[in-house]
Amino acid sequence: MNAALEVPLETGQHLLITNAADSLSWNREEQLGWGVALYRASSEYDDGPVVFECTDDNTDTSTEALLRLVRTVLSAETLRRPAGA
Repeated sequence: MNAALEVPLETGQHLLITNAADSLSWNREEQLGWGVALYRASSEYDDGPVVFECTDDNTDTSTEALLRLVRTVLSAETLRRPAGA
């Protein structure tokens, strides 16, 4: 079983939050950084993320690092959208 946090967005897209390189650990002490991926609406993860970002330092498991990544991923997707979309 893979552990991740799925966050549905109003747009139908969803974020998937994991360790920087793998699924979330069951023990917080074993966590290695953060990874945040944005998937398109109606995706079952088969076609890969639209945007993916992860912490450079696998020791940074802070909430602040996670929030920075979420903002970066959402900003990157906003920049990719055509005007008026």
